Amino acid sequence: MIKYEPKKVVEIPEIEFNRSVQGQYKTSVINPDGSAEREGDWNKNLILDCGLDKIAYMPWAQVFQFCVAGDQLSGSVTPATISDTELEKPAMMNSFYLPGSGNCGYNVYSSGDSRYLQLFRTFDFLAQKQNATITELGFKETPGAKKLFSRVVLDGNTAAGRPDPEVLRPGQFLRVKYELNVQLDPVAPSTTGLIPTGSDGNLPTISWSGTAASGDRHGLQHIGMVGIDHSGIATPVDDGGACNEPFAVGAVDFGPGFGYVNRWQNGEGVPNEFNTAYVYSGESGNAVDGWSGDLSYALKYPAVPSGVCIGYKQPTGTERLSDRPGPLLTLVDHQDFNRFINHEAITSSTFLGTDIHKNMSGIAGNGTTSNLVSGASGYWPWGDYLRYQQLQDFDTVYSLPGQQKTSYSSNFYGHSQLFNFSNNSLTYATVFKTPFFTQGPLTFVMRPVARYGIDNSMINWSAFGPYVGSDAGTSADTSSDITNMKYSPHHNLYAVELNAEYVSNNSSPNSNDINERAQYFNVTHFYAPNQNSNAGSYLTMDESVTTRGFDDASSSVFWGPWDMRGASCFLSTNTGTVQPFGSTGVAFDRSAGEDFYELPLRKAEYNAAQSGDSRTLTKFCFYDNAVGNTVENGQTVHSAWSTIGVGATTDWSINPVTMSGAARDNGYVYRLETPREKDNDHILKVSFKYTWTRNTGQL
Repeated sequence: MIKYEPKKVVEIPEIEFNRSVQGQYKTSVINPDGSAEREGDWNKNLILDCGLDKIAYMPWAQVFQFCVAGDQLSGSVTPATISDTELEKPAMMNSFYLPGSGNCGYNVYSSGDSRYLQLFRTFDFLAQKQNATITELGFKETPGAKKLFSRVVLDGNTAAGRPDPEVLRPGQFLRVKYELNVQLDPVAPSTTGLIPTGSDGNLPTISWSGTAASGDRHGLQHIGMVGIDHSGIATPVDDGGACNEPFAVGAVDFGPGFGYVNRWQNGEGVPNEFNTAYVYSGESGNAVDGWSGDLSYALKYPAVPSGVCIGYKQPTGTERLSDRPGPLLTLVDHQDFNRFINHEAITSSTFLGTDIHKNMSGIAGNGTTSNLVSGASGYWPWGDYLRYQQLQDFDTVYSLPGQQKTSYSSNFYGHSQLFNFSNNSLTYATVFKTPFFTQGPLTFVMRPVARYGIDNSMINWSAFGPYVGSDAGTSADTSSDITNMKYSPHHNLYAVELNAEYVSNNSSPNSNDINERAQYFNVTHFYAPNQNSNAGSYLTMDESVTTRGFDDASSSVFWGPWDMRGASCFLSTNTGTVQPFGSTGVAFDRSAGEDFYELPLRKAEYNAAQSGDSRTLTKFCFYDNAVGNTVENGQTVHSAWSTIGVGATTDWSINPVTMSGAARDNGYVYRLETPREKDNDHILKVSFKYTWTRNTGQL
């Protein structure tokens, strides 16, 4: 019998990170010609209790991926309180991000010795069809999220810091810019690290080969957080990945297939404009070619480097602003579908006078013609993006030729499981109303970055044989010839920019069945039903993750993952000092020529019952008696450990001996003045406590 001898656990007191956060917003009303009718001032917002809780499950950059506007009567709307979870009367949701430098992105700035990560997006809504008065705004991570991150009220109570309601006339649209400022901690701006302190404010006692020394130092190195690019997509700021985000564990995949929040972007039919030469930005924020020759002009409007995204693609030649994809696009069919699913996402289909939650999640409906369900988890975050029910409702509202279709025989992929909008000849409708993310109106709708199972690149088209009757593949092609019956003022948009000409099945060179592909929409092969999120956008710790795809395993495909490096703890023999943070962090490799050992961090269970203005979450790892030893059975293996840190999880190896990613791309380091030994008689526990606090001055 083997006698077990328990090992002694030595524990470093929780290393603490304390961050404060505050947000602000401003609104604008945009005219049909693209000019601003008015632009409001910056106003503070209120970060809600349920908004603070979201940080345990997602990066700061994802908590405000969508803006929702409400039209409760001005005299009736209730001021925001921290216990709010939603708008009182939601009316619409943004349909676009306004791309471009200064519209979407991030900055790192300083205020005294403090450093802040500033995250911002600009949200555009669709042009109004009738008068509207907006009295409240909310921000959240996905269309299906059941609770908001932040809520603000526009009731004209300027004494309380609340602006006037925004009044919109037909043809105008609402634009909202939201900015979140996160204080970075601990930051050593001009010294070699800060003196670490425990929760009592004193130098922590480390019962690991001795007590802490006054020469111990710590500080951030890489930023290690998620920023926002010029298109509005959440993406890591630097090689630190998400190692300094409270939610991040030791993983390298964070997509919806792993239980995390999806990212969002404009549809492919909304192209961006990139400047091709140095330009100067005007006061309105729009780029102005060249400059007038007046030196004061150049000094007043700094140059924008070539190749920078500056916004939506602008009209050229005889095109009008309403010819370009965006809030003012005059393609009524496309915008109506955009408007329709936008409305369904936040009001549960009151278009048809009902308030039944539609099948918008991974829960399968009762059949191809019955998709009303209970308990569905939200809109778009999980399984499918649209379901039969939304298509049928759209068909009913706009009197479209929506039909349940099948493939030619039961041997073909999709037999009795397809839905399409087509004419009597089963060809693509000339009005371009087919719902499909890579063709037709859905190219103008915001979509998840990680897609699953319905796009061109993800369907097994070689096994897909839709029945199309006779070959009439060119029936939906447009023409630039004004005398041609197929003339469309948007021919260039379709045929050139979107490459959406629907050629014949037998034509050359594009014999790829694009016409047939665009017609059909997969209905019942969706993500596994038990991928159900109670929050509507992410899985909490007691909800299971489903990794399989279609209910038919032979047809399974996976979500596009978000390849992002999470958070791992590392030990290193590096004796270098903590580097000054600088303006945007600093890279300092603590693996080169050193001994090191990396372990992925785990999250302790998040306490959802926390209250007040702060929330905490602890992450930890155990170096058991078999790993990370500097002494084995009394014999020295290598030098004692001099540095403890958090860095980006290694994504090129799963062998601990070669996992150098965290030590190389470190986001945080704790430098021990006195190096510490670890032997195989001890288990070392390392814990990191993250605290985030809202600015209590928000309104």
